[in-house]
Amino acid sequence: MNLVIAPHPFYPGFRCLRSSLEPHIDSFDAVEFSFFYSRLINPNKKAVQAAGHHGKPLVGSSDCHNIWQVGYTYSVVEAEKTIPSIIAAVKEGRVEVATTPLSMRAMFRVGVNWVLGDKLKVHLRI
Repeated sequence: MNLVIAPHPFYPGFRCLRSSLEPHIDSFDAVEFSFFYSRLINPNKKAVQAAGHHGKPLVGSSDCHNIWQVGYTYSVVEAEKTIPSIIAAVKEGRVEVATTPLSMRAMFRVGVNWVLGDKLKVHLRI
């Protein structure tokens, strides 16, 4: 049993789906709602619209690279605690996104850690 989720499709970056999502929407069971947004900057808005337009559930993800990022965005799935039950529930839309926007400071912190830590392999505690 597989679950295919379109990852943060409208975020900037060459690895994001953007205009490729809708022509291939039937390849996905759900669309990700990423934690990396604020009240002022929110690339998830287009993902919410696309998911709604195509009847796809949204799945919240912290996509965390650091432990402090856990809990800003996550999924609440109405299912038994088994992998097949969770996959079936998501595909059937029995999932809700629980989310809190990041502050601009937190967004900056994530961005700096991503560039320095993940890309340049320089690890800072900011």
